[in-house]
Amino acid sequence: MSVFDQPKTPFRGAGIAIPVFSIRTEKGLGVGEFSDLKILADWAEICGLKLIQILPVNDTTADFTWLDSCPYSAISVFALHPMYLNIESLGKFTQKELGEYQELCKKLNTLPQVDYEKIMNEKWKYIRHFFKKDAKKTFETKGYKDFFKKNSDWLVPYAEFCALRDSNDAAIHYFVQYHLHIQLSEASEYALNKGIFLKGDIPIGVNRYSVDTWVNPKLYNMDCQAGAPPDAFSTGGQIWGFPTYNWDEMAKDDYTWWHRRLKKMEEYFQVCRIDHILGFFRIFEIPLHVKDGLLGVFSPALPFSIEELNQRGMWFDYDRLCKPYVDGDVNEILFIEDKVQKGHFHPRIMFHSTRSYQDLDDSTKHILNEIYNDYFYHRHNEFWREIGLKKLRSLKNSTMMQVCGEDLGMVPACVPDVMSELQILSLIIQRMPNDPKLRFADLVNAPYLSVCSPSSHDMSTIRGWWEENMDVTKNFYYNELKQHGECPKFCEPWIAQLIIEQHLSSPSLWAIFPIQDLMAMDEKLRLNDPHAERINDPGNSQYYWRYRFHHTIEDLIKCDEFNKKVAGLIRQSGRS
Repeated sequence: MSVFDQPKTPFRGAGIAIPVFSIRTEKGLGVGEFSDLKILADWAEICGLKLIQILPVNDTTADFTWLDSCPYSAISVFALHPMYLNIESLGKFTQKELGEYQELCKKLNTLPQVDYEKIMNEKWKYIRHFFKKDAKKTFETKGYKDFFKKNSDWLVPYAEFCALRDSNDAAIHYFVQYHLHIQLSEASEYALNKGIFLKGDIPIGVNRYSVDTWVNPKLYNMDCQAGAPPDAFSTGGQIWGFPTYNWDEMAKDDYTWWHRRLKKMEEYFQVCRIDHILGFFRIFEIPLHVKDGLLGVFSPALPFSIEELNQRGMWFDYDRLCKPYVDGDVNEILFIEDKVQKGHFHPRIMFHSTRSYQDLDDSTKHILNEIYNDYFYHRHNEFWREIGLKKLRSLKNSTMMQVCGEDLGMVPACVPDVMSELQILSLIIQRMPNDPKLRFADLVNAPYLSVCSPSSHDMSTIRGWWEENMDVTKNFYYNELKQHGECPKFCEPWIAQLIIEQHLSSPSLWAIFPIQDLMAMDEKLRLNDPHAERINDPGNSQYYWRYRFHHTIEDLIKCDEFNKKVAGLIRQSGRS
């Protein structure tokens, strides 16, 4: 039983969302560290916030360039990222070394954004220094020996993988991972003692060239890549590059790899977010050679045989339907042949936008529309329900953490019922409702087993969104905020506060706010340029994840007026 099960009175809490790398403190080395979660918890306690949500913190180091900055491309789902290591906790500096280190901190800490490559290079310089100095003593401690014994099944192959990558000593990675474990464990315990939960993030995929695929290649489909179908935020779909999972192979030992992964997360987190939970029902698989998501298909799926298509009134002409209708445009097709079941076909997603479709006669278009709607919205409901329920029930039963699912995008009709049955919290983003019939999510009638939030790391902030499309903004201003008069061109502090209050008042178990959205309520605290607050653009697979909060947490703690406002709003909403 988790700490959230069977409360005497329905618990409703408020939380803050910020990537660890974005946290700024006075003594930082240009990037947030695990130890900084302690002072963040101090501020959260002052404001009445009960949860700190972070992005994934697993090691993503593939080649030591800024391209490693994406936290969703782990080279190990067990190892923590060396970037989050607090160097001063490793050992004692000489007076000269301390002066040099503090000067470096001062230089990097003034940067407006994370300089990933510089920080990694400098941290490893100091890691090697303290490893040479203190490793022997560390390896003789009981704490290290217990850690190694408990974690050797993943730690040894991870260290070997890194040693081969770097032509380095494998033992240095034992040293780093032990200290990372200590620092994150201490931060988690510190926050929990203040009544504040840490919420971790479980990415749906792993780096194609990771320890996990190296050690257990049979658990992955390396001949394709995962992604997401087109939506309002990415018209060409998204390509993530990760191999998809071989679920049949994983099922042979009841998803042991996933259970181990959750147990490791449970050492540090009381709540976890499953990234793209839709992938447990079906994943969008895309060929390795294509540049966008339009040629992807759902897997597993139930493609149509030629006989079935004929029975539905569709005369199947392979050359007309499956080969490019416009020379040189590979996306100009209407059906995609299944890679396993030859002679079976999937409708190409969004084929209505193709010239191939537009040049058909009305009768054929009508038949294709019925086939398309059946395939994407009805055909798989029970099929995907059984698949998702089996996997997620096994995972849910293996952890004490409260589980939340990121269920945004093209959501199969079966997903909400499965999540509700397993008591997995759904995600409600006001401007991206799961119900396609709604323009904005209905916060007033949100289910209790949900997390509501005005933004996510993959979106612009409230203020950035406000300026993107004034027609949408005006609709929101008049119909959701119930305001009158001329709609402001910019999201003024009082507007941001109204949106925060809407979320706090919802029935959702958790209302979680990106730190940028909370700052939007205060003219003096928020960043001048709202577009500089963006964390990620999901349409850009090579985005540089480098956002840094523009205030130190120490300074934020001193903002009595703002902190009292936040605490008051939380208290008035019944979430204190």
